[in-house]
Amino acid sequence: PLRVLGITPNCDPFHAHPKCLKIAWDDRCFQLQLARESLLLQLITELLNDLDPDIIVSRFGDDWILPYLSNLARRRRVHLPLSRDPKLQVTRHSGGVHFTYGQVVRRGPQSLLHGRLHIDARNTLSIGDVALEGVIETARVGGLSVQTAARTSPGATLTSMKMITYLRRGIMVPNFKQQTEDEKDILTLTHSDKGGLIFTPIAGLHSNVVEVDFTSMFPWIARRYNISPETIHHAHLQDRDPRRYAPASAKRSLTEQFQPWGPVGQAEQERSFIVVEAGMLANGSDADQPGLDLESLQGSRFAQNPPGMLAETLTPLLEKRMHYKRAVAEMDADDPRYGLFKNRLGAHKDIGVVAYGRTKFRKETDGKVEVHESITDFARKSMVLAKMTAESLGYRFLHGYVDALYLQKPDAASDAEVQELLDAIIRVTGLPIVLEGRYKWMAFMPSKRKPRLPVANRFFGIDESGDFKIRGLASRRKDTPAWIAQCESQILQVLRQAPGVEDLQNCVPRAVSLLRKQIEALRAGRIPVPDLVLTKKLTKAPEEYRTRTDSVRAARQLIEAGKQARIADHVRFVYVRGAERVYAWDLPEPLDPRRIDSARYQELAIRSAHMILQMLAVTEDDLKRWLGAKNGLPQQKSLFPRPQGF
Repeated sequence: PLRVLGITPNCDPFHAHPKCLKIAWDDRCFQLQLARESLLLQLITELLNDLDPDIIVSRFGDDWILPYLSNLARRRRVHLPLSRDPKLQVTRHSGGVHFTYGQVVRRGPQSLLHGRLHIDARNTLSIGDVALEGVIETARVGGLSVQTAARTSPGATLTSMKMITYLRRGIMVPNFKQQTEDEKDILTLTHSDKGGLIFTPIAGLHSNVVEVDFTSMFPWIARRYNISPETIHHAHLQDRDPRRYAPASAKRSLTEQFQPWGPVGQAEQERSFIVVEAGMLANGSDADQPGLDLESLQGSRFAQNPPGMLAETLTPLLEKRMHYKRAVAEMDADDPRYGLFKNRLGAHKDIGVVAYGRTKFRKETDGKVEVHESITDFARKSMVLAKMTAESLGYRFLHGYVDALYLQKPDAASDAEVQELLDAIIRVTGLPIVLEGRYKWMAFMPSKRKPRLPVANRFFGIDESGDFKIRGLASRRKDTPAWIAQCESQILQVLRQAPGVEDLQNCVPRAVSLLRKQIEALRAGRIPVPDLVLTKKLTKAPEEYRTRTDSVRAARQLIEAGKQARIADHVRFVYVRGAERVYAWDLPEPLDPRRIDSARYQELAIRSAHMILQMLAVTEDDLKRWLGAKNGLPQQKSLFPRPQGF
């Protein structure tokens, strides 16, 4: 077992100067005062020598704790054994700013140890989602050191994996990108330069919803069709039609069922350039042969020999991911391996996602935009095939989002019917797909500005186990104050207690009552001020903004106080009354709670509650009227009629 030592300051060093360090290992925890410098160095030295931790997990360790301790030891002329090797000190790397997937990200400075590992939980891109086990798994599959894997993006891990493949094959890679985009006419560019397929959902409240999800869709497409920069001009990728690459026994049904795209000729059906033989129907029988299994995908082989570099790089990762996914599905949640395998799966998912995006990255030396376009083309057509397959089996299509489909049957679909659906989609697309969830009800939200127009990424529902699936609500946003998220969570908990869809309207009075109590507590000053803090990211330097938004106002307050506010920094602030409207949370002077703008927070709370209750025909004006009523909310059910379409 690895010996892990935790160390963190008692507060955010950017907000205020810490007064002590919190030290923890096993079930022990104590604090060391920073004011007593000699005793602090002595105790940390004894702790490192006696405990000899393998891993030091910290918060603010890269940019504050380790630099502070190193400078203090140097000033006191004391040897501090942070690294096991006494000849090596802490290695420092500077941070920087980079852009990824339309976002600007600041990577803080790094403090690396020798002989033991140091991981800063705040300066890693994935440890919050996949924990330490996921970080170690990322290092394992990427051939990186654990300290490096924890601080780099999944894209850097993928690049390392490809470098290993190149070295194994003895292929030289140019130091700078030399491949350019192929010349295209305007019609070809319009057709190919697209992303994943996103449908417009059917807005409203729906019961008995089934969600099916393609597993690692884009990486599996790259592997199945052997899509790689050096294979992109092969003949089999010029006519991208998934019907032609389906398992042989399924081709007859494809020709019969999916005529909207045109018939597939017999000669084309017999062509042998199927890139990956999915092997779904081991008996070679008709397309309705049962017993399809995701496990058979692992036995698929490349008809092209050798496979492309991207496909060869992703194959071990995909096979390992399928192994863990099958193992997790077969074990109970209380199995001691369950959390470990889930964290490893999370690490695999991140790498698989960027495998698709990096093909279009301008700095990727082996990247080629045609690879990106080819993968998305197959993905869009596979989603359409999956939708048509589901509808042919009697399902109502509610929503489709890149690699997930939300379907409904008038009566709840049985396990056998869901398995029949999965088998049929696998036969048609040759891609692995699994049941992601079964929901008692799910609500797809309309746009706030255009109520007749649904929003693709804003929906929520409750599954059979009572857990919520939430997308696009305030509690999912990182800039939402904790108090707003708490109000939203309480309303969702009220809806959870409804036995069925027809009982949801009866939950409105109690939800409004809870919201009223929260607002009364806010007005009375009983809500802790830290729970009202908003967090916004600066997408450019504060002086480059033309409009004085709330985050820019807070950033300029920090600069005037002598603190930093740079591009990609997260600025925290509180709404207050007065001309400035906001107060930067990290200013030296503490905030007077009497300055809190309770009316502004009440507006945010009502807006968040309306986002949920609008599916029951509750408007913002209704909420404001009920919250201001002296006698409370009337209990008549007739006050909440369900509108057409809900």
